[in-house]
Amino acid sequence: MLADADIATTLFITERPHHAHEKVRDEDLSQWDVLVIMSGDGLLYEVVNGIMERPDWEDTLKKPLCILPGGSGNALAASINHYAGNDDVAKKKLLTNCTFILCKGLHTQMDLVSLSTASAHWTVVPEEEFVFVYAIYQSHLGTNLLMAPAAGLHDGCMHLFYLKAGVSRVTLLKLFLAMARGTHLDLNCPHLHYVPVQAFRLEPWVAAGIMTVDGGGPFTPSGQPPALSQK
Repeated sequence: MLADADIATTLFITERPHHAHEKVRDEDLSQWDVLVIMSGDGLLYEVVNGIMERPDWEDTLKKPLCILPGGSGNALAASINHYAGNDDVAKKKLLTNCTFILCKGLHTQMDLVSLSTASAHWTVVPEEEFVFVYAIYQSHLGTNLLMAPAAGLHDGCMHLFYLKAGVSRVTLLKLFLAMARGTHLDLNCPHLHYVPVQAFRLEPWVAAGIMTVDGGGPFTPSGQPPALSQK
């Protein structure tokens, strides 16, 4: 498709963790019009962080970035495909759609978020037990999980979901099945809450805890009830 569109490319294959981070941080990027990352969401994370360490990061961030799905979840690629007005697809069809977007030169702005594990002196409100807490910038958690159907590519907010303890297993199953179609909020589950926020703080009650940051956002499992702040 790239050859048919008369797009010249230079291929760089990463060989180890942080390789893309170092390459983008140190390379003269002026020779390329677009940076295309074919991977899951993790390699794009490396590229963005490499750009942010450059002395010319403000100008470099104006260079278009393209994601072609090559990972397991491909949440960002699925979100972009969704925003482009295409049907929700996966695997080879998703790759074809995203490559077509690249060939047509379509681009727009996208929000970025910075994450810090230090405390911003916030007042904790209220302390409860949660089954899960998700904060997501884009629409999809994966190709088959439309978590935030109201999300835009650059709407300036994070989409915070939290499920309070006490929900039944049957209801939990219904919620996850509905997420494939983005209709989980239509179930009007009293335990599930959705709030668009500009910032939030997640703090476990105990020292040990698990938080995952990827294309979908932070996650805290049941058994580690967090205190949640938002604004």
